[in-house]
Amino acid sequence: MHGEVTRDPNDPRAKGDVNAPVVMVIYSDFACPFCTKFAQEVEPQLDDLVKNGTLRIEWRDLAQVTSTSSLAAQAGIAAGKQGKFWEFHDAVYAAADPQGHPEYTEDSLVAFAKKAGVADIDRFRTDMNAAETVSAVTEAKEHAHSIGITGTPFMIVGETYINGYKDADYMTAVVKSQA
Repeated sequence: MHGEVTRDPNDPRAKGDVNAPVVMVIYSDFACPFCTKFAQEVEPQLDDLVKNGTLRIEWRDLAQVTSTSSLAAQAGIAAGKQGKFWEFHDAVYAAADPQGHPEYTEDSLVAFAKKAGVADIDRFRTDMNAAETVSAVTEAKEHAHSIGITGTPFMIVGETYINGYKDADYMTAVVKSQA
């Protein structure tokens, strides 16, 4: 699964030093309860490792939990096109209940985009609904399934594969063990 790490310096859905010693590829879904819990409780604990250059995080969509998961993933791509993917990610997950499966509408996703500071909302709507964005989300799901990833969250951290939610202490230990 080493091919899953891209280290693309222009990837709007990646954060951290492109040359960081550890890359975590995370497969996620904005409607997944354990992805919400991971975003709310674990990712903030990993920020120091991102900021100090140890960890790079690369997001991958695996939109499949609800009928609106794909639309939310498309919105994430659209926010990324304006350099606001992580701000959008944070806004969506901050509002989500980790016990539930949120359903999204175009209007609710636009509201998150505004909260995230996406400047051109008309462009956001166009990008969110563009045929190539829809295809990218479908292809990402098919790709994940083709390499055996069927659930979210799923993380590849260096040599370690993590299927499902793990707490911040566990994730920090794994990152440090790979550095």
